[in-house]
Amino acid sequence: MGTKKKMRRTLSVSNLYAKKFKTLQLSGGIFGDVLTGAPSAGSWLIYGKEKNGKTTLSLMLADYLSRTNKVLYLQIEEGLGHTIQEPFIEAMKRVGISPSNRSLQILGDIELSELRERLLTRRSPDIIFIDNVTVCDWLKNGGARKLMREFNKKIFIFIAHEDDNGDPFGATAKMIKKLSIPIFHVDGLRCLVSGRCVKGGNIVIDLHKSQLIHGNQ
Repeated sequence: MGTKKKMRRTLSVSNLYAKKFKTLQLSGGIFGDVLTGAPSAGSWLIYGKEKNGKTTLSLMLADYLSRTNKVLYLQIEEGLGHTIQEPFIEAMKRVGISPSNRSLQILGDIELSELRERLLTRRSPDIIFIDNVTVCDWLKNGGARKLMREFNKKIFIFIAHEDDNGDPFGATAKMIKKLSIPIFHVDGLRCLVSGRCVKGGNIVIDLHKSQLIHGNQ
């Protein structure tokens, strides 16, 4: 006979009203403004058509979040054979990511087993960027949901292409959109931030990059 599963305890209305939600620590600036209220765990989505600024925005956001968190950026699309390609490195330089930034770590193509091993370490990253959903086979067929459930105290930021209907490309990316809290829709070097729990708003990607990252400091 199989082992009987323990039934989960229900929560009363007073339990729910008394519940405290932990929000992500932010450091001001435009990103801080649009992300006000973002929880400290869960999934985010950045999507848009090719050559519209997804990588630039993603790197700006990674650099910004690394000021207060440990960030791992998986460049799967342009990191074939575990080697980061030159265009991505040049994009990092254009965004202005400092060589002294030790809170932002970059990896190329990676297997799920290696990622899990890294996330189980004591000093594992708080936030993981996965670029790009379209080419990451281990996210498909329920892999993304399983990963988020296993590491449910971390933030996963997924980057995806856009299909001809203006939606994230592919079934996995569409599922991620439904689960994501902030959603960044990149279009023509502009970005609309929307979603549950966050203030949201518009970001111009190609102008005033230092202000996007550092605010008015």
